[in-house]
Amino acid sequence: MAATGAIAILVAGCSSTGSDRVARPTQPTRPAATTQVTTGVTKPLATTPLTRRQIGRITIDNADGLVAALGFIWVKTDDGRLVKVDPRTNRIVGQRKLDTATDSSRYCQGIGTDGKSVWACATTDTATDVVQVDPTSLAPVQRVRVNKVFNQLRLPFAGDKLWVLGADGSSLIGVDPATAAVTSRKLPVRCLQLFGSDGMLLATCRIDNLLLRIEPASGTVSARRSIASPGFAVTSGTDTWVDTSEGVQRLDSALRTTAVYPGLVVGLAGDLVGGDKVVKLPNPIMGAEDFSYVLQQIPGAMVFLGGTPTDRNLATAAPNHSNRVVFDEEAMITGTAMYAALALDHLGA
Repeated sequence: MAATGAIAILVAGCSSTGSDRVARPTQPTRPAATTQVTTGVTKPLATTPLTRRQIGRITIDNADGLVAALGFIWVKTDDGRLVKVDPRTNRIVGQRKLDTATDSSRYCQGIGTDGKSVWACATTDTATDVVQVDPTSLAPVQRVRVNKVFNQLRLPFAGDKLWVLGADGSSLIGVDPATAAVTSRKLPVRCLQLFGSDGMLLATCRIDNLLLRIEPASGTVSARRSIASPGFAVTSGTDTWVDTSEGVQRLDSALRTTAVYPGLVVGLAGDLVGGDKVVKLPNPIMGAEDFSYVLQQIPGAMVFLGGTPTDRNLATAAPNHSNRVVFDEEAMITGTAMYAALALDHLGA
């Protein structure tokens, strides 16, 4: 693995081991001086380190998707639990095991709300369902079999239906929460995530580099937009904000790009060396590293530091473990600066 003057970021921290832990709440503080972003086509007004916004931390083992509903934060875990958190106290106030699969490798992700109850993905030994949960007792109200794609994180509601990607992501499934009736439509491509609010439903299809707008009333695709490796999205009014491999993009109701923030996709590394020198891996490498034991205790990320000399061809350069490899030792300056920047950012300096 070699790169020229680049930093590749691999985000980790979906799960940990040990019991769920709750950090003591801290009092909110007013953010100190903000940092102007200097890279990219469009500049945000300012950015503020997360540490200056954080007012509490709740550690939940195997936590994945979450949703805010009915005055609480709800978290779906990869080991099949639904966890209820009171944001006023930063305490876990309830949890319920939803998965019934006997094989722990059979799990699914996904959580959503219709404003009255919470819906979450749940597995059995033979299928993948969505379960409606009573917000007070956490007891399942109804279970609907949909054979949902396992890694759809958000279960959006739009047009009075819960929407799910079925099978391999090539079918769109609507669930009527009142009757549990299920409708299904074929999508033109495989998609991995769904997002929606009010009368708008969006599907991000990373494999085909597409963003689809779907009409909730009919389930038909009304618009599509080619976009580089779209991941997660959020709607605000008539605008859509999408996380892509080229940065965060803002789109209007016709899916036309109105702003691009390339620096936001690479965060602190982009501010340090420039957004054009940072690559967020579209397919993170799950290497067998001892560093994973550290991530079981605290959140973190693995960063690959490029060390190929500028006069070498990256495509033909000898790999790291070859006896013919040549490193550009100047890269250690960038690596040291990155460590220092991370520490200063964490300390709020």
